[in-house]
Amino acid sequence: MAKRKLPHTGMPRVLRRTVLFVGEGDAEEVLLRHLRKLYTAGNDGFRASIKNAHGKGAGHVVDCAIRAHANADFDLCAVLLDTDEGWTDAVRKRARTRSIKVIESNPCCEAWLLDVAGHGGERRSSEHKREFQCHFGAPAHHAGVYTKHFARDVLDAARPRVLTLDQLLAGFGV
Repeated sequence: MAKRKLPHTGMPRVLRRTVLFVGEGDAEEVLLRHLRKLYTAGNDGFRASIKNAHGKGAGHVVDCAIRAHANADFDLCAVLLDTDEGWTDAVRKRARTRSIKVIESNPCCEAWLLDVAGHGGERRSSEHKREFQCHFGAPAHHAGVYTKHFARDVLDAARPRVLTLDQLLAGFGV
């Protein structure tokens, strides 16, 4: 964060660090908004914008991030995507050449969220989604799940063992 003087007043101006997060779908968008609320509230030196790619696989998420990043200058552009559909070497290369940080949910975001809550395991994506709904009483795109089950102390405790969570929080400047 650099300080510059405003030309007409001579007062110092603090430049904000800006981050663009593009989530694959509704669940990722709700999760990113929850994390932003928990970790950036009152932080005047940081601004996080969140966009929803509305599914269609990893390639589409990266393309949405490329278009959004072209329209505005962000210090960091990151995507949160599932690796279960469309995650290919060509998509990885496209993200890397455009300086997009990819945060992988392997195979889906429900998998690592269950791990945060201590219910991780090897399952297919559909089984993770079913287990998530059984354990938390709602699908991952319901905001109430995060406020009720994923408080800051729970996330902070899980951060050292859940790589995806650690990468997300690092993107938020935490």
